[in-house]
Amino acid sequence: MSDIGLPGAMKRPRFITGLILLLVPDLLLQAQQPSARPLYFLTKDEQWCLYDNERKWADEQEAGALVGKIEYNGNRIARVYVTTPDDPGAGDWAAFDLYTLDAKGNFRSLNRTINVLPGNLSRLENWKITNGKALRGKVVNLDLDTHKPKQEPEDWVPELEVLQSPKELPIWPLAQNAARSLAGTGKACVSVPTPLPAPPPPPTPVKSWSTYVDERFGWSVEYPSTWKVHNSCPAGCQAPGDAVSFSNPVSGNWVIVSSMTDPLRGRNITERLSALRHTNQNPIVKEAPVKIGQLQALTVRYANQELQMESTYLVTESAYFKVSVSSSNWPIEQLPDYPAYRHLLESFKIAGAH
Repeated sequence: MSDIGLPGAMKRPRFITGLILLLVPDLLLQAQQPSARPLYFLTKDEQWCLYDNERKWADEQEAGALVGKIEYNGNRIARVYVTTPDDPGAGDWAAFDLYTLDAKGNFRSLNRTINVLPGNLSRLENWKITNGKALRGKVVNLDLDTHKPKQEPEDWVPELEVLQSPKELPIWPLAQNAARSLAGTGKACVSVPTPLPAPPPPPTPVKSWSTYVDERFGWSVEYPSTWKVHNSCPAGCQAPGDAVSFSNPVSGNWVIVSSMTDPLRGRNITERLSALRHTNQNPIVKEAPVKIGQLQALTVRYANQELQMESTYLVTESAYFKVSVSSSNWPIEQLPDYPAYRHLLESFKIAGAH
């Protein structure tokens, strides 16, 4: 994994949300290293850990963890690569960052690539960091497969933090003793507890609704008129399925309706719904059969340390559909857009279904 942090290292992350971007750029500035070999770091169980052995670092990586590498010019830290994946239960995006440092150990620039599967987008951002202030420069949107320029809505692009000073790092206490810690074990860790979330805001009122119709798979839903809509597979697309996002530009919350040709068509509905619940590999918290209109469906709640997810699965003779929402800060029922999500879900219709 010597190319960690480079865009080519993860062009296709699994469908997965999100870790806040944190790096280790000024690590060991106050602790002299015996050599200028690269160092490696990762997040695990509310800890940041530093390694001087690439194999040991690779063996301890877990799905959804932030990972990175520190490179030197001589004995001075010059570059920090970091890969930040979306949550493994969703897998919508992955970010690849390269921070450079000046001779005084301050951040100088950031080159960021964010690959986003919905919309097949690769977003390139250049940042200049001067006197502790980050200014975004050129931004380019490319097709993830062809690398050709494309116009793409930014609904799907995650907002990631740009660190502006090494003193912002939660791992800073480790920097003061890293040389001594690594000399004995080759690994040193510092605890970084997850902060408690702020109380959720009140529900967002919806004044009017619009109707979206998916001509390809024959379904429709009602959604708040102020929300943005994006289809990952517009007219003429030859992919076997599509994902349509409905996002609130104010809150940043979204609902995704996915459609796909069902490889289990021909089996009974109960078997097909039961199989679909395992398409999300996160632990299942609870599940319940439901009816959406006259359609038999299955609602499944998933959860991991970072995220709660809820998906409702529906099937027709040849296709299946999934209506999904997630929350990283509060229980899903406390999302300010939860009432809008429920309205959208309950309005789901398939042409010809009775």
